[in-house]
Amino acid sequence: AGTALPDLPAEVAAAPCTGGYVGLRLDGTRSRDLLAKLAAIDLHPDMLAEGDFATARLEHVRVHLQRAGADAFDLLLPVSYAEFTLGALADGALEFGAAIDPAVLHRPTPPQESPPASSLK
Repeated sequence: AGTALPDLPAEVAAAPCTGGYVGLRLDGTRSRDLLAKLAAIDLHPDMLAEGDFATARLEHVRVHLQRAGADAFDLLLPVSYAEFTLGALADGALEFGAAIDPAVLHRPTPPQESPPASSLK
């Protein structure tokens, strides 16, 4: 069950999906070409219109993507694969003369180290 958000119509709800997922946005005239190079999915606007969602494998990582604009895509993927996926996107972008700024990747704070184990007698 989702939670209603104040700025959205009452019939719209959001389901929390934090704690394990990270979001990335690809934006630019060659973003569709980059995704097509790395994922087996038809990204033509007739197949994935603005606002539509799809699930695909991007370099063997399952991602949820949404067309956010004519040349923009939002990706949602497991945080454990974020660094790998960002590297794959950056490598693939080289062919198109693009670069991906690693600062766009939100990385959660690493968990605190567990306290040292103590023995009970």
